[in-house]
Amino acid sequence: MTYYEILGVDSHCDYAAIKTNYRRLVKLYHPDVNSSAEAAVKIVEITRAYEVLSDPNARASYDWQLSLSQTPDIDFQYKPKPEPEMDERELHRREYVKWRRQKNQETWERQFHLKATFYKYQRYFAFLFLAVGMLFTYDYFVFSDSVPQQIDRVIMTKWGQASVVIGMDRLYTSSEFYEEFQNANEKEGYLHLSGVFEVPCKISLTDGPAHVISGTLHSFRNFFPYMIILISLGMIVKRKYSDVMLTLGLLPIFMILFLLAFLASSVV
Repeated sequence: MTYYEILGVDSHCDYAAIKTNYRRLVKLYHPDVNSSAEAAVKIVEITRAYEVLSDPNARASYDWQLSLSQTPDIDFQYKPKPEPEMDERELHRREYVKWRRQKNQETWERQFHLKATFYKYQRYFAFLFLAVGMLFTYDYFVFSDSVPQQIDRVIMTKWGQASVVIGMDRLYTSSEFYEEFQNANEKEGYLHLSGVFEVPCKISLTDGPAHVISGTLHSFRNFFPYMIILISLGMIVKRKYSDVMLTLGLLPIFMILFLLAFLASSVV
């Protein structure tokens, strides 16, 4: 098997294709993400293949030996290809290209190691995120209490919402509540408190259905807790590192911060 076959590229490909395929394979077989014996052997092969094919001089020598019907394997030793003399400027250019590619690769490998390690710890927090998502979901579906309220009046706003005045407080809900209030004999209602945090989330008349109060977590229909649960489960199931999961794993943090900030403003 040639180095081109190991990296899964064509022998006429450019350096960009070699680098892309090498990094793709590293993400599959790197010890940080794959601890199997097969991966340990594979990472040695693809690393050696990349070292040869990323070096212009070594690749030229390798291609030269392939052209002589030889099949260099993983133990390929660099043998310079006979070539015409080059001026000093060209020699410096080739050395610089080799040095720059090596530095870029070392930087990428350090970053990959950090990201893979970060994702490993990120998966531990996924269990905490899952618990928080389930807590908010429970708060959404379960109500702790219903507080009787005397509704002073209900008016329609220009945005098509019902403005409910209760003493010094003003709440906003759906327009259906306005119609129910106009047809009701009694002007008494209930404020329904959420199951865990006990904040007002719905309002209803004595014998009418409950309507979500605008500006509360219930107005988002539990969208964010659902997303937190789904992403957390995905992280728990997906043990191997991937750039997509690393990015998705950051979303629950921001969602939870948003929910807590929104909750704090509702309590106040």
